[in-house]
Amino acid sequence: MNRTIFFDMDGTFVNLYGVENWLEMLIGHNPTPYKVAKPLFNMNSFARILNRLQRNGFRLAVVSWLAKDSNTDYDNKVKNAKLNWLKKHLASVKWDEIIITDHGNAKEQFIHTNTDILFDDEQKNRDNWTGIAYNVNDIIKVLKAVT
Repeated sequence: MNRTIFFDMDGTFVNLYGVENWLEMLIGHNPTPYKVAKPLFNMNSFARILNRLQRNGFRLAVVSWLAKDSNTDYDNKVKNAKLNWLKKHLASVKWDEIIITDHGNAKEQFIHTNTDILFDDEQKNRDNWTGIAYNVNDIIKVLKAVT
């Protein structure tokens, strides 16, 4: 099986926490921050690197949490907002997997091999990952080294 590179979204390549009043909106079950968040870096460069990695045999996956303290209706709105964000900002990337799971679910349950890679801004997720995990600092530089 080919290695998979997993990416968290919020705080990894999506600037959710840069949206004004993001926390208050999420607490109020308002999905707007997921819709309007800006990319954290140049998505064209990111997409080119991702597509090159995929051509070189890597699988690409998103593993992202839903909002905390949610309900089914809000979960659906958040999931749709995240999927639309990916379509808008990374349209050329054909993800092998997109996993949008309940907040706090162990991301390591989705790993395929012990050589799979995770990029995540949360230390706990990186610590629990049984493959190779990176902080989001210099994500482009790390990905270029992998290619």
